[in-house]
Amino acid sequence: MRTAASLVLIPLVALGVRSCTDVEMPSPNRLSPNTAQGQVQLDVFTDFPTFEATPGRLVEIDFEDQPIDGSSRCSPDLDPFCTPIPNPLVLEGTTFIDPHDLRTGFCSSPTCKADPDNPDGGNITLVLNPGGTIDFPPRTPGAMLIIEGIGENPFQVRVTDSGGNTKTIDGKGVYFGLAFLGFRSPRGISRAEVLGVGGTGGPLVLSAVFLKVHHGGRVAFPSPRHRQRRFRVQVPPVVSER
Repeated sequence: MRTAASLVLIPLVALGVRSCTDVEMPSPNRLSPNTAQGQVQLDVFTDFPTFEATPGRLVEIDFEDQPIDGSSRCSPDLDPFCTPIPNPLVLEGTTFIDPHDLRTGFCSSPTCKADPDNPDGGNITLVLNPGGTIDFPPRTPGAMLIIEGIGENPFQVRVTDSGGNTKTIDGKGVYFGLAFLGFRSPRGISRAEVLGVGGTGGPLVLSAVFLKVHHGGRVAFPSPRHRQRRFRVQVPPVVSER
């Protein structure tokens, strides 16, 4: 049971702060580069409805079941005032790894948009430091990161497709709002890696990750309440690619 008195705010500095070959029409909210860097084919999405409309079942991973003071380095010597969480952390077949300390924490409104599942009017977020990775289940056509709590700071994510080809994507947070960064490849998406967050020098703060899976895939399908709850308002970040 969480109490208001026990809530921990996520600092804004580095914690010291699925058919994949379907042809899809481009939209104003999608960039479709076929670029150098290993000839990666990647569609990039900056709003939720456009990503949701792509082929495949939508699967949500959020962190409301995680502790408000979670840390993979909990110990009497390093940090006695936290709840241990594993690093790697595996949720719905997706693996989250931090090179230093994987953390979860409470992000209050209005810094983060309140989650209807959260009784304290905020959101439980997962924090990935630079070098942190998200490894997706095999044959995942696409994924979208929901980013909150980093203000308007820029960030970089390197996406790897199932053939090992990579593309670096530059994005920007939304002050008191949601930043959406989605990607989809005919080959499938295997990994997303946090390269850095500017301004604060801090980590990337995630309130949810959505997967697109092939129809018939084994990952659990979210309830309609989860699918519709928070992401109908389009608040795209500024995104560039290379």
